[in-house]
Amino acid sequence: MGASGTHAWRRVPPYRTNPAPDRRGQSLASTRKPGSHLVREWNGRTYQVEVVEGGYVMDGKTWRSLSAIARHITGAHWSGPRFFGVS
Repeated sequence: MGASGTHAWRRVPPYRTNPAPDRRGQSLASTRKPGSHLVREWNGRTYQVEVVEGGYVMDGKTWRSLSAIARHITGAHWSGPRFFGVS
């Protein structure tokens, strides 16, 4: 392998604490307007989700993510935005 192992390490730039403004890393709730509704039919039942400040409401219960709602509906892991057809 040659020289000592210290040469095998590469310098990693410091973590940016103030990343460039873009949509990556934001929750879907922060990119959707509160009051919007998402509708999805699954196994003969229609599910309606309302976007609220900081999350989502379905059947009177508040959820932090669409993925949690999709998992609740299907019993399997799903991408919430993909399940509801939003990006």
